[in-house]
Amino acid sequence: MMSIRVNTLQHIYSKTPLGQQAIASRSIPMLASERRVLILIDGERNIAELYQQLNHHDVLALVDQLQAKGLIRRIGGEDASPLASSAVTPSPASPSPSATRPPVPSPPPPAPGQSAAIALDDATLQAVKSLMISSSQQGLGLMAARLVREIEDIRDAQTLKATMARWNMALRESRSAAAQADQLLQTAKALLPMAA
Repeated sequence: MMSIRVNTLQHIYSKTPLGQQAIASRSIPMLASERRVLILIDGERNIAELYQQLNHHDVLALVDQLQAKGLIRRIGGEDASPLASSAVTPSPASPSPSATRPPVPSPPPPAPGQSAAIALDDATLQAVKSLMISSSQQGLGLMAARLVREIEDIRDAQTLKATMARWNMALRESRSAAAQADQLLQTAKALLPMAA
């Protein structure tokens, strides 16, 4: 599995003329989940915002599929897939809508004795927490309440790692989410700057 860098969450996409036509005329066959992502892509929302709005664990794969079909393109950088090499970094030639947003603060250095294996910024942490919460609610129903509170309380990498293990086990033990448990865990890990 490829590693996805945190800056991928900041990538912004816009519809191509073909993508606009696909929405207007429904002339291009696509999955409902792809259509939802395509509708939300507006040249202003970044990947992290799409995660928050859709509560869908596979947003990056859907964006990749839409880009492969020629329905969207990345703004402010090489027209590269979000799952492509981590060496791709945005380099806007002109101010984009994201230029007016405040910069994401860099994470504080780890406290003495704390593992520096994962440096989390707020956008990454929120994207992972959103994925974990939505999948817990969908897969566990009312039984997710306690786990959701634990997920909401995550503030650091160490707590994230422990809670991710409990979350994965709860999904594996669930009848409705067992089949997706490992895929959801891999998606959550892919959002992190380094494997948890």
